[in-house]
Parts: sequence; C-alpha cells; structure tokens
Amino acid sequence: MEQKSIHSGHRKRIKERYLSSGFDDFSIHEVLEMILFYGIPRKDTNELAHRLIDHYGSISAVMDASVEDLIENGVTENAAVLLNLIPLLGREYVGDKTIDNDRLYNNRILKKKIRSALTGQCSDNTLVILYDTRGFELFFGFFDREYPFGSNELISKITELSMKYHALSAIIAQIKDNGIAYPSKEDIDSIVRIITILTRVGVKLTDFFIFADRNLYSMSQDKDYIDLLGQPRTIYRKI
Repeated sequence: MEQKSIHSGHRKRIKERYLSSGFDDFSIHEVLEMILFYGIPRKDTNELAHRLIDHYGSISAVMDASVEDLIENGVTENAAVLLNLIPLLGREYVGDKTIDNDRLYNNRILKKKIRSALTGQCSDNTLVILYDTRGFELFFGFFDREYPFGSNELISKITELSMKYHALSAIIAQIKDNGIAYPSKEDIDSIVRIITILTRVGVKLTDFFIFADRNLYSMSQDKDYIDLLGQPRTIYRKI
C-alpha cells in the first residue's frame, strides 16, 4: 500500500508540473516516463524510461521501434502499443492541422509537379510518391541509378518506405533519355513485379509515369494497360 502511495504521489507531482508548464522543464527521460504512466499503471516507470533512452538513443527512436522490439526490452504490450501509435497520431494531427491542398492528389496538379520534378533530372532516375487513405502525399523523392528501375533493390526500398509511412497507394515515375514516353516490355515486367510485391503489404500502385522528350505518359490513361493497374482511384480526394 505504501509503495503504491509513493508511486501515486510521484505521478501526481509529474502531472502537476506538466499542467503548469508543459514539457518545458522536463528532461527527455521524464517525458518518456510520463507517457509510460498511461501504459503501465501503478508501477514506477522512471527506471524503465532511463533504460529505454539508453538502449535506443533517443525518445524518437523509442517510439519508432516496433511493438515486438519494445516488448523484448521490458515494455508491456499496452505501453508498447501506446508508444508505437504516438508518431502516427502526431502525423495525423499535423496533417489535419496544416493540410496543404497541393499535397492532396489531383491529377492535373500531379502531372505538373512530376514534369517539373523530372525536368533536368538524370536519365533513368525513378520518382516515388506515396499517399495515405485521404490521398495526402506522405513521401515524394527520387532514387538514382544506384537503384535501377525494376531492380530488387529499388522494389525493396519502395516497400520499406511504404511500410514506414503506412502508405495506402503509390505512384512511380521514370525519366528516359531515349525520347520514347512509352513502357518497354522490361518496364511492364518490372511494373508487374512491383504491383505483386506492394500488394502483399497492402499498397496499391495507382499509376506509372514515363517522362521523355518533354512528353509525359500515364499508364492509368492507357487503355492497353489500365487493367494491369486494376486499382480503384476512389481513395483520392478530388479537388
């Protein structure tokens, strides 16, 4: 009973400090300690917070760790789930608070953005764009020749990013220097592999663009290949 009273009083003091000034005068381990209050009731979380910071190196690394890894390092399942969801909750909050219409899927805006991004890029560079359930852009970035289009390395990178950002859909764009804005047999084979692997992690490839000689090809607009994508576009928010 006395032990419970000690922990209860400590938690009350920590909570009062937070209500008074937020995290302004908190150390990193105290921030983590307070968060753990709500996943591990009636137990001292100070020592665990110190151990987690020491093990992972930072509070962000703690929250980025998998639930399974956190459990292996002494965190209860409830607390591990709580820590794991904080970055996702933060992303949803920021996305909702500062939503940018330029980052919502819109076919016309997207084509202009892809043209602009690919102009001046080295040939064979690959652009990857990831979206969430609302059609909000989560990632927009390039992979150079170190990751050739269709290679296992590139597909692995796209898969890893999709899982990291919890993406629902992906768009890929490639720049070619042969002047032909149309997919080759090798491109189609690569797209089939990419679709197959992304589908396994719940991600839909909704379009494949090729930029060549100032022309932009869209697979989703090509009646010969639209069935290959076979992805409903209703997940995107129309503007």
